[in-house]
Formats: sequence, C-alpha cells, structure tokens
Amino acid sequence: MADVINLQEIREKKVGYESCDLNELIRRASLVCKERFTFSEGELSVIREGQLKCIFESKITQEIFTRKLIGSDVFLCGIYVSNLLTDLMLTSPESWWAIDYAVSDEPAVLKKGGDACFIICGVFPERGNHRLTDVSYYQKMGAGLYYKFYNLAKREIGYHMSQQFETMVGVVQNCIHNF
Repeated sequence: MADVINLQEIREKKVGYESCDLNELIRRASLVCKERFTFSEGELSVIREGQLKCIFESKITQEIFTRKLIGSDVFLCGIYVSNLLTDLMLTSPESWWAIDYAVSDEPAVLKKGGDACFIICGVFPERGNHRLTDVSYYQKMGAGLYYKFYNLAKREIGYHMSQQFETMVGVVQNCIHNF
C-alpha cells in the first residue's frame, strides 16, 4: 500500500536554509551571481522550468551585493523572497487584506499574511494605496505578521523577515525596476 504525502507540509518545510552560516550563504550568493541570464530587450524569451527561481535569486543577490547588505539575515531573506516570488507565479494569496490574516493564531496563516503584505509592498505598491490604506500600513502589518509567525512557529525566517521587511521591499522594488 502506498503512503499519502501531504505536499503542503513539504512545501512549508522546504525552507531548509535557515541554519546556514554566513560563509555558506556568501558562497551560494557568489555562485548564483555567476549565472548569467541574457535577455534581449524587446524580444520574447522562453524561460525553462525551474529557471525563474534562479533568475529571481540572482537579481536579488546582485542587489544585496550592490547595496553592501552583507549579513546572513539578508541573504536568508533574499532566498526566501526569491522562493516567494516564484510561488507567486503559480498561486496568488487567498486574500489581499492584511487584517484577514492578523486575526489568526495559526503559523501557516500568519506566514501567508506576511507574504501577501510583502508582495503588495514589493511588487504591487500601488495596490497598497487602495481605498483608505497606504503602503506603510502593509509594511507594519507584514512585519508584525512575520514576527507573530516567528513567535508561534519558532522559524528563524519569520524573525529575519520581520526585521528586514522594508530593506527587502526596497531590494525587490529595485530588482523589478531594473529587470
């Protein structure tokens, strides 16, 4: 008889880079930056399966090096954000309202809320100025949701994302602008 594999649990546990030390992260970052992706301006390009994550990670890592943000927390956040942006290509958040996630005490829901706020701030900042809210609301809520996720789940990435939220938003916005 076959075992049933819960893919959602595997997806939640795939962030296995949290315990890496700075030397390993810098080594990984330099390898990622060496990969060159050439795209011609004004031409349609085909991206192979799995290449999108590498492209995101390369661009984010290059921006981290350019800004001289050398630290294990920033590199870990860069890896996390590249995964988040790749996942965004496959699925969108269940809700774009931060308050929908803030009322939960489930770590997975809080993480999804922090992710949604990060996407709004980093990728769709005009969405953050929708109705009577502004981007600063989503920045505060996102950092708070990641911190609450950290307190409940004891996952290091939640703490780092809560502390580096604004920095990583700036990194992602600049990467998108210079894409």
